[in-house]
Amino acid sequence: MEFKFYERYVQAFHKRVKADYNAMRDPTGVIVARGATEAEMTARTLILVNSRMDEAYAQALLGMTKPGRPGMLLKGKQLEDHVDYEYLQLFQKAKKELNGKQLRWKDVGDFIEKMWPSP
Repeated sequence: MEFKFYERYVQAFHKRVKADYNAMRDPTGVIVARGATEAEMTARTLILVNSRMDEAYAQALLGMTKPGRPGMLLKGKQLEDHVDYEYLQLFQKAKKELNGKQLRWKDVGDFIEKMWPSP
């Protein structure tokens, strides 16, 4: 049940930031606080996938923008070198794998194992 509260919070925050982008206003300066846990970043990423978020918005909401320029997405090597780039890759893989279907939260553990197999 606690996860549902977190999911609603993340979705509301993402909608606000997306509205700022669409209105050509700079969104919140720090979209993702550095130092978020792996569990939080994974949950955020899967919430973005379930929300059918466009990749560009997902990239921004995961914090992969130029420092001090929250409206400018990183590209190329800068993007690939970003500390959280693996979550954008997870977003891409999960979106492709789910192909528009919703991920049920009871299946998250199995889905993550499929996306990120244990060594």
